[in-house]
Amino acid sequence: MLLALACKQPVQQLRKAAGAPQVPATVVTIRTTIQPGNKTVTSTIAITTDLARGVQEVGTWRLFDLNANRVAFVDDFAKTFRWESLESLASDRADD
Repeated sequence: MLLALACKQPVQQLRKAAGAPQVPATVVTIRTTIQPGNKTVTSTIAITTDLARGVQEVGTWRLFDLNANRVAFVDDFAKTFRWESLESLASDRADD
């Protein structure tokens, strides 16, 4: 497995969206190549001072609040969201 991290500039501005707030962010791209089959998966994460979000998530996505140690699960389609603590998520994963 090959893991590559790329940050061309330490701070990049998120893509401009009409009416959306803009903040400076560090954008990290992670490329993983899985063998056999040479399948490549690319993930991109935007990180601000205390928040992080995968930028390719559309419709339903997660926002990581690093100061409060919690994650928001957002559903743009249903226009809903819910918060869960990182502790409870880690506990649920350990139980599996």
